[in-house]
Amino acid sequence: MEFELTSTPAEVAKLQKAHEPAVFAALAGDRESPRSLDDDLTVVAALKTGAAKRPAARRQRVIRELKGGEGEERARVWQNLLAAAPDGFPSIGARPDALYAAYMLLRWARETLDIEGLTAHEIQAFLTMKLHLPYASEAYAAAIASRAHNGEVEVLGDQPKVYRLTESGERLLRKRIRLTNGEGAVG
Repeated sequence: MEFELTSTPAEVAKLQKAHEPAVFAALAGDRESPRSLDDDLTVVAALKTGAAKRPAARRQRVIRELKGGEGEERARVWQNLLAAAPDGFPSIGARPDALYAAYMLLRWARETLDIEGLTAHEIQAFLTMKLHLPYASEAYAAAIASRAHNGEVEVLGDQPKVYRLTESGERLLRKRIRLTNGEGAVG
């Protein structure tokens, strides 16, 4: 043991008195001890080979009932969003920031697909699958949440949060489009 190499004999003796004798016997591999290191290795080997089986961990199964409307509504939105062709989607550049891309999608979905709000996951799915943007849904959620207190986006519901662009968000989006000349990058 390492403390024997670096400690004085008095310190080792003091430490041995402080610890249970069975621990030192097990570490030393003493066969006379009530539980030796060999016993522990035997138990580990039995568990690995399957000779000793542990009871399988069980997880409570939770069944949620979806009430008509919310679950069905999100499924309809998801289906319509992913079936839509991005042909009429405005040019936002090759690497727009997450907030700008999300706002453009919220506006486009409302005007083109008659969808009033989208979740962060729905935003991420469309922008990744259709426009090949690299952001995760968490990036869109964080970007939108950082501006929700300004009134640019209305957050509906709690689980999942549905984001809807407000008039204030529309004004910011129009300003951004003028700054970028419709190309997505400031210039």
